Amino acid sequence: MYGAVKGKKLRSRASLWQNVLALLFGVLTFLLLGESHKNGIQPKWVTALLVTIAPFGIVMYGYRALLRKWSFWAAMIICLGVHSIAIWILFGYVFMELQRISILLWYPFMMIEAFILVLAVAKINNRLAGQSKGIRFTF
Repeated sequence: MYGAVKGKKLRSRASLWQNVLALLFGVLTFLLLGESHKNGIQPKWVTALLVTIAPFGIVMYGYRALLRKWSFWAAMIICLGVHSIAIWILFGYVFMELQRISILLWYPFMMIEAFILVLAVAKINNRLAGQSKGIRFTF
């Protein structure tokens, strides 16, 4: 009985911290958007910021059990580097003439990228950690 009660408390405590983390992530995104508007950053770069925050936020929330592992963070940094270079080329050179890009056009791409990131982070994490088993993605 003691183990069951202890397990329930741990789950509720973890759930509280997960909700706090999700809330802080949302507040941080809102503050970044407000500051970018106040400082006169072009709207297309704000879209680029959101295109980065959304998929990586989904992956971090889904793999929240791995947030204390160095291999997870190394995998996220590798994926963020590749993503940042691709976004810089796309928004800086391909969409050079556009001043504003609607975020609504990017939703399908963000969901596809989030799915690819889930797979890539798992693969890189397993390679860095020397594991052959899969990792669990939970919502």
